[in-house]
Amino acid sequence: MTLKKWGISKNVVLAISLSLSAFLLTKIDSCAEDDIKIKSEGKLVSVKESKDTLQTLEDSLSQGLMETAYGALFNGQEVAFDFSTDTAEDEDIEKYSDKKNYDLGDVFYINLSITVDDEITGGLFTTSNDIPVTVRVPDDLRKSGRTYYILQNDGEHVSVAGKSKETRVNINTDDFSANYGIAYKNGEPNYGHSSSDNYEPEPVEEVVVDYLDELRQMLATAVALGGDRTVVWEKGTALPFDIMKTLEEHPQITLNFKYRYEGQSYDVTIPGSAVNTDAGVPWYGPLYLSATYSNDASVSGEIAN
Repeated sequence: MTLKKWGISKNVVLAISLSLSAFLLTKIDSCAEDDIKIKSEGKLVSVKESKDTLQTLEDSLSQGLMETAYGALFNGQEVAFDFSTDTAEDEDIEKYSDKKNYDLGDVFYINLSITVDDEITGGLFTTSNDIPVTVRVPDDLRKSGRTYYILQNDGEHVSVAGKSKETRVNINTDDFSANYGIAYKNGEPNYGHSSSDNYEPEPVEEVVVDYLDELRQMLATAVALGGDRTVVWEKGTALPFDIMKTLEEHPQITLNFKYRYEGQSYDVTIPGSAVNTDAGVPWYGPLYLSATYSNDASVSGEIAN
């Protein structure tokens, strides 16, 4: 009735609807290409804003984060990929550095967060392709004649991600759950590499490590001691089948697992008596653990800078 009153046909209405949809899609694409930003602290790491880097970051977004980001852009809010760092401890990086006769400076991890008007709405632990990151050597580690190495521990291997005689070292990485270390050697000759080189790290001997071996040893010790025991663990964000099976087979053991996932901190208590494993499930992830077992700590929505 309304259509007839105004002399508008259904075909015209359909054409208008399709045009509006196309406009909105075009607007979202425009926002994604032109308005999304890259921010980095600059103190320890920096990431240069480029079309290729932005495309890689956008391709890495989950459906939920993509909808949040593009919706915020369409509403005129500022959306950014924010790179920041926090200090870490890593025995495997220390062992690798000692083996190579390096002196080890700062050890850190890189937070890759999605922010809307500077508020964190989510994070990425991996990207679809490598991201070029520049690591700035801290002032207290700088000395003429030194060669600097960026060490990377991805949880399985420690390796050299970048090397330079300059005080800014370029690395390429898709891993934002790894730990990194800044190591150096004194008095090496200058091979001509600088921070502006597209330097491909030379092949190095890798030390194969499994950080969970430490937890396995702690559980074995607790079992050997007998009685009710609580083991506290603060590395990684998930547990493999064999560790969950150990807890299941020893109900007197309790694991207190503390971890950080997508900008939130969890403190999960896992009594062995409450564990039911499934041989078809190789890993038990952070959200499953938090939902299945008691999470006594308040969840924080902030990532430390």
